[in-house]
Amino acid sequence: MTILNIIYGDINSDYTNVIILAHRSLKQFLPLCKNVKNTNIVFDEDLCLNYKVSSVFKAYLKIAGNIFLLKKRCERKHIFNEDVAHLFVPSDDIVCRVVYNIIKKNSPSVKLSLYDDANGTYVGSFYRKLSRLGGVFYWLFLDVNYREKVRSIYCYNPQLIDGLDQNVETKKIAFHDEVKVLMKSALNDQVDKYLGKKVVFLDQGIRDNNSLNQCLRLLEKYFSKDEVLVKLHPRIAGNINYNFDTIRDEIPFEIASSSLDFTNAIAITCYSGACVMSILMFGDSSAKAVFLQRVCANDLKASKLVAFIKRVQNYYGQDKIFSPSSIDEFEMFLKENKRIEGVKELSSR
Repeated sequence: MTILNIIYGDINSDYTNVIILAHRSLKQFLPLCKNVKNTNIVFDEDLCLNYKVSSVFKAYLKIAGNIFLLKKRCERKHIFNEDVAHLFVPSDDIVCRVVYNIIKKNSPSVKLSLYDDANGTYVGSFYRKLSRLGGVFYWLFLDVNYREKVRSIYCYNPQLIDGLDQNVETKKIAFHDEVKVLMKSALNDQVDKYLGKKVVFLDQGIRDNNSLNQCLRLLEKYFSKDEVLVKLHPRIAGNINYNFDTIRDEIPFEIASSSLDFTNAIAITCYSGACVMSILMFGDSSAKAVFLQRVCANDLKASKLVAFIKRVQNYYGQDKIFSPSSIDEFEMFLKENKRIEGVKELSSR
């Protein structure tokens, strides 16, 4: 969605050979891309990497091998050897670094921009300091100044970014109606599964968590089975048997948020960034987000994610994002909100 919003809003006919890298496979969205106007979208999974390793030492060996493998693959691709005007990347991972390294050999003036990639963009992780070993590693194999070459960040709310380099320009991404239409077509029959639901619980495969189990029992106390939809994690299976309607698909929650009116619904999660991103993207029509990380995940109490959630609270207000500090506080919230209407169709559709 973010890539398409950038295409519709910031890339026009004046640009030639703009490359936008994505973190994950987009194969399921290829039919939608055919309907995107005035652009050539190329799908290529050849740059996806496997990082499954059993130790830190083996991880570095794997990274080194992947760098050389990627360089060879990139050198064979004509799109990286042409005159490229602008490269958009979601992070500083190896694929992004290698592609930039290859492109700048033939296009020394290429512009490098970072685009919104959910929580990581806002907690300053892109500008985190490299370890000494990591710095030496990148110096040996890649461009150690990669991060310094990023001159702009495209995101939905620049004011919420932490640890931003003062020399980096921020550009606010607008959500375009054309993209909403494309995303709704991706939902297809999944739209009906959301309609009327008062609560959407975003499962994350968490196991053996007594506090979370208590929270789920409270959900059963205040909402009926057909009022709650559990969106199961697409890749991780937990050990919880939910007593609610469930859905497991590869469609991000943000896509549902772009296609339906969640104003009178609640999205509950332990720490999924999808709830926050929906607020950043859609504001008034997004669901009220409830984060249970302070109740269910003690290891996150001092994390940058919690600090980010507080910034979102300060910006959008407690009526848009809520983070209970106890199970009793969570129960009070459920009691106060049990009469909400649920998910509806957008009035403009």
